[in-house]
Amino acid sequence: MKIFKQTLGIILAFSLNACAQNTQVADNSAVHKMDSTEIKKRAQLLIDSGFVFFYKPGREIVLDTAISYFNKAMAVDGNRFLAYQLKSDALVKQGKTKLAIEPYSRWISSHPESIDVILRRGLMFYRLGFKEEADKDFNAVRASIENKKIQISLSLSPENRKIVGNNIYSYYLIGEVDLAASLLDQLEDAFPNEEKFKNASTNLRNEDREKVIRSITNF
Repeated sequence: MKIFKQTLGIILAFSLNACAQNTQVADNSAVHKMDSTEIKKRAQLLIDSGFVFFYKPGREIVLDTAISYFNKAMAVDGNRFLAYQLKSDALVKQGKTKLAIEPYSRWISSHPESIDVILRRGLMFYRLGFKEEADKDFNAVRASIENKKIQISLSLSPENRKIVGNNIYSYYLIGEVDLAASLLDQLEDAFPNEEKFKNASTNLRNEDREKVIRSITNF
């Protein structure tokens, strides 16, 4: 599963004043006149600006400012997932965990094929105790895995290895630990000389799933 993160890099070198001066948001008419490259650049600039406030220590208003920039980035480029994720992360940092689900729901409404995001939202529902909503998302993840099952054999391609790995991880996170362990056993049988698969299913069963989920949702 890909959970999207980006390092600060050079962004932290920018001063807050420069940030404020260089991130004026285009109105709708201006955005419509941009080509795709310009839209991506504008959205990235807004995200970069939000980064400065997201990581700056201070009162809640600092995170509010970060969220404002992420909202603007989402408005400029609705296909820039990082803005949605960072808005959710900022709301979690504020302790607004229920509201933190909204950016993912908004993304999913326009990108219903984004199974990784559906899984993450399901984990947030799970942590908040919304069982019905979590089960619905987990069922969607389960159905997606069933639709792309890969036959595990010695000839497994690198691409299919990646899919199998994602399936194992997803099965585990939605609570299908036995299915995840079974896939690991199949990998161990297919690749007996690869040390990483030896006892992998046993190690997986010994993992603290709740702790793993908390590390993903951050609450």
